[in-house]
Formats: sequence, structure tokens, C-alpha cells
Amino acid sequence: MRHLTLLGLFACAGTALASGFPRVVKDDGENELICHTKNSTDCYPKIFQATKEFQPVRADQDIPPGLHVRLNIQTGEKEAKLNDPNEKRPDLEGLPVDSSIVLVDPEEGVERPIPAGAPKYEPVGKVKEQIGPEAEQFHQALAVLKAGHVSNGVDFDDALDKLNELSHDMYFGSIITQDLDIIRSLLCIMSTKDAFVKDSASSSVPRALRAAGTISAALQNNPTALKAVEKHWPALMEANCSSDGERVSLGSLVFSTIQPGKEILTASGRDPGPGLVKAKLSAVNGLLKSSEIRQFFLDQNGMQEILRVLIVKDPEYNDAQVRAANLVSDTFLDESMGAIIGQWPSKAASSAAYCEVTGNAMQDVCWDYHIAKTAADTTSDSDHWSGSLLSMLRDQLKANGKGSGEKTGHDEL
Repeated sequence: MRHLTLLGLFACAGTALASGFPRVVKDDGENELICHTKNSTDCYPKIFQATKEFQPVRADQDIPPGLHVRLNIQTGEKEAKLNDPNEKRPDLEGLPVDSSIVLVDPEEGVERPIPAGAPKYEPVGKVKEQIGPEAEQFHQALAVLKAGHVSNGVDFDDALDKLNELSHDMYFGSIITQDLDIIRSLLCIMSTKDAFVKDSASSSVPRALRAAGTISAALQNNPTALKAVEKHWPALMEANCSSDGERVSLGSLVFSTIQPGKEILTASGRDPGPGLVKAKLSAVNGLLKSSEIRQFFLDQNGMQEILRVLIVKDPEYNDAQVRAANLVSDTFLDESMGAIIGQWPSKAASSAAYCEVTGNAMQDVCWDYHIAKTAADTTSDSDHWSGSLLSMLRDQLKANGKGSGEKTGHDEL
């Protein structure tokens, strides 16, 4: 009786399995079919067979890769069909499309060749054009500056103020530098000798300040603006400026930074003060980001102008001297700050006596002499700019193999 009961239970279990779980069978073509009943008409392929139209996918079917699959939100069932990459999706029109980018690390040591004629990579991208009342005021200011009617002082000063205010914007900064007449006018105003003349109009210094500030702001972190100035540079250096009642070459003025004679305390005229020196140094610093302009600066003995600032014996010029020292280190000595190593300095004088001769004092070979002298005079101030500048200067001279104390034919003249 006990055995019969067990057999009966197994029989019932077998019946339940047969009715509760689908069977997988094969048709004549050896394709696997899923059958939930003994009726063959209820069977369907184990692997979903796609067509050009969406069809429902059963829960226990396998979907081959590459199909277009969607979820029917009304029935909750998956539907699939053959994928058509050219198919237009009217149901998706107007909806946001996910355009995420997946970054894949390239194989080490494998470099993709650059196609012939490919444009140079520009990290800046397109700068958005500015519109509205501010843009209108900007273009009005440009027109006033281009007209050059300095006699109408208020309008001219207002135009300078507006350009100075907006030049920090990359778009406006680029427009300023792309116009040859505008950038020439600003450089002339910044470099005028009128700021050093006793009877000069009081407006010359604040105008020079605003012009220098505009150039500095326009060039800051703006490769497009710098490239525009670089393109105009040959024409700019041939241009003339009206300065101190005469026509003077812009090339001879553009890097002047301080009152003539200020460094040896024999200056004549009036001192416009360290504020203008700082503003002009910032503008020069922006210009020197261009390799072409930097070479012109070196060829025109521009470093003499920077040295003249650094050896001034006037406490009011401390901040201006810090800015000048930073310009030198960031441009020529400190590679971590983007300096181009090896351009300057080339050598140092063989003796202090050489640099104590008036005619030699401002030569490039005397930088070590002057900065060392300043560092010796400020040993009590461990943070003084001269200490770090002297260290970097001598490191570069040593790297060149032409450090202080080495004799050179030029130095012995």
C-alpha cells in the first residue's frame, strides 16, 4: 500500500511538470522550438525570427544580436524587427537624443597618422558672437577710436573706458585685436612720450593706463586675439605715433616701460608713477606670449627696459618690480610657468667692473650683476623677488655653460 502511494505521487508530479514547463523540440530543419502544450501549432522558435516589421518577442525566446528592439509601453512586451540604419523615426522627432561619447584608451605605442592637409587643432573653438546693447556700445566705441578725434576729450575717454571694460570678453577682445587701426591706436596711446613731459595734458597718463589695460585684458587667455596681433605686427612696427608733438616709430616706443633716466635718479620731466609701469608690463607680458613678437622684443633690446624697472631705488616701485620679475621668469626662466628655455640669457659679464662702466651697464650680460647687487641689498627680506630671480637666472646661465665669471670676447670690449 505504501509503494502504491509513492508511485501515485510520482505520477502526479510528472503530470504537473509536463503541463507547467515548456518542452524544447526540433522541427524538420533542426531548428529548436518551444512548446507549452502537445499541440504543435502552439510551438514557436526558441530563437526569435525577425522580419522588417515589429513583432512581439515571447518571454522565453532568445533575441539574436543586431536587431531593433523596443518595449511596447501599452502591453509591456518586447518587440523586435530587423534593424534599418537609414530608417526615419517620426516617433522620436523633437525628442532629445543621447549623444554620449565613450572614451576608449588607445593601444600603447600606437599613433594614428595625421591625414595630409588636416587643419591644425585649435583648443579654443568658436567664440560666441555678442549681440545686444553692450555690443552696440562696443562698436560705437571702436568708431570713436578709429576716427581719432582726441580733441573731443569726453567722447574719446568714454570710448577708451568702454573698450577697457569689455576687452576681458573673448569675443570683444578678438575684435579689438583684429582691427589694425584699433590695435595701432591703443599701442600708440599706451606708449606715448607725452606721459613723461612736464607740461603734458593731464589726460595722457590715464589714457595710457586704459589703453595698456585694454591690450592686456584682450590678450589674456585669448589665443585668437594674440594671433591677430601677431599677424599685424610687421605693419604695426612700421607705423608712426604722434608723441610729444612729433611723429615717432611705434617700434621704438612699444616696449618702453618707465620714465627715461628713472633708474639712475637723473630723470627729467615728470614721473607718471608705478601704476602706469605695472599696466604697461602687463600688456608687454601678453604680447610676449607670441614667439614672433618675443624675438622682436629681444632683437630690439627689450630686456633693457625691464632691467630699468628692476633697478629703480624707489620703494613705491616694489609692486611694479615684482611684476617685472614675474614677466622675466614666466617668459624665459621658469619652464613650469610656460617659459621658453634657452632664448635668454645667453651669457654673463666676466667681471663687475665691466658692468660699472656707464656705457655697458644696461647690456644683457649685466643682468646677473644688477640682480645680484639688489639681492645683496635685500638679504633681510627672504621673500624679496631678487632672490628667486637671481637663482633662476644663474641656473639658466649654468645650463648654457656661460655662467658668471666666464670670459667672453664681447664682455672684454
